[in-house]
Amino acid sequence: MSDLRIYVATHKPFKAPVDTLYTPIQVGAALTTENLRYCRDDSGDNISYLNKNFCELTALYWIWKNTHHAITGLVHYRRYFGQRWHWTDQFWNEERSEAVTGPRIASRDDFAEFSDGVDLIAAYPNHISVSLLEDYAVMHGAWDMYLVREVIAQEAPQYLSAFDFVMNGKALSLCNMVVARKEVLDRYCAWLFPILFKLQKMPFYKAYDDYQKRAFGFISERLLNVWICYNRGTVCVASREIVGIS
Repeated sequence: MSDLRIYVATHKPFKAPVDTLYTPIQVGAALTTENLRYCRDDSGDNISYLNKNFCELTALYWIWKNTHHAITGLVHYRRYFGQRWHWTDQFWNEERSEAVTGPRIASRDDFAEFSDGVDLIAAYPNHISVSLLEDYAVMHGAWDMYLVREVIAQEAPQYLSAFDFVMNGKALSLCNMVVARKEVLDRYCAWLFPILFKLQKMPFYKAYDDYQKRAFGFISERLLNVWICYNRGTVCVASREIVGIS
């Protein structure tokens, strides 16, 4: 697919994939004097200055507002989508009695789902032992999700049933990683960011430590799942495993 571009969020130099599919983007560029000589999230229409709270979402916002590729998306400098059928590489090879090579990151020619009618690819869901709300309470703070639900009730009340379903469930696509048709990504961003901006005006996160102040990144991981749940009737969604790069 020629008009396919995936941006790789990073805050530091790294060994970028050689495939021209991938374009590194420096996140939080407005908050530092360091120029990594990558694409930057502080050009054009941007929220780069919010990176300490919004994490990789400053790159997602930049992609939404400043790019026009037919299919686009976001991964991390240490996390990528694996090849479409990569799990076959993880099984034991009986003939050689040794483990075969593990999965590799997806290449430009490895997104045939879109030719088959898929609209969006997200991370394969993690299945956890407690509900997403209970998990969030342990990892961050349950009260945050009360506020999120209140804002959804005001901004997009039709999503409340999907929010409750997802938060009471035990499956979660993580990392804010997504590849999608641009019009679908635009729909998601047009829903997500007004909710986050309304939350951002509230004081609940300002006394948190530096890690927990990344609340909007954590919240949006859950909200991607809510959006996918609600829109499954009109958006065809596929999943990929995440490949970690050390």
